Amino acid sequence: MPKSYYPFNDPALETWLENLSTVMSANLAVLGISQEDYDALVADIGKFSQGLTAHVTAQAAAKAATETKDKAKEDVISNFSVLVNKIQVDPNIPDSLREELGIPVHDKIPSDLTPYPPTDLKAEGFADGTNKLNWKKGENKPGCLYVIEAMIGEATAFATVDVVTATKYDHQKQTPGMKAIYRVRAKRKDLLSSPSNEAAIYSD
Repeated sequence: MPKSYYPFNDPALETWLENLSTVMSANLAVLGISQEDYDALVADIGKFSQGLTAHVTAQAAAKAATETKDKAKEDVISNFSVLVNKIQVDPNIPDSLREELGIPVHDKIPSDLTPYPPTDLKAEGFADGTNKLNWKKGENKPGCLYVIEAMIGEATAFATVDVVTATKYDHQKQTPGMKAIYRVRAKRKDLLSSPSNEAAIYSD
């Protein structure tokens, strides 16, 4: 039903309808409205008011229920977190029991921090001066850094280009047609892997 002159907001519409029925009741003859039609309108207005009251009541109840639920959730999380922390620091509790409880079982073996050489390095040069590189992480675990090194033009030693976390890189603002040799090393903390295979662009 298209909105034109009546309020869209429900409480405002209820007030507007009450005024409409009051004025209409006093002027049925002038308005040419039968008592039957008027009574039907009043009945519908009553149903709307009842529905609105039920809706507002339900909204208030739902809000109160949500607040009660959220408070109970906060309390239970706080309580079981204290107990779980006690369990986690007790060396006499077996990991199998932790698994049954559904709580984390911490790995007591230090992660292997050894960085391994990246593999399958490829490089391609483009006319806009971008040299695109991509490689495979090899045996390296997530969280590894990759040190990109290059020899550009007549350079005789590799120099660091950038350090990234992804396994691809765009070396921008290069001179199209200039020779470039790339390699990549993996890095974890202060450890650096052996270099990957070398990939050349515009080589002889």
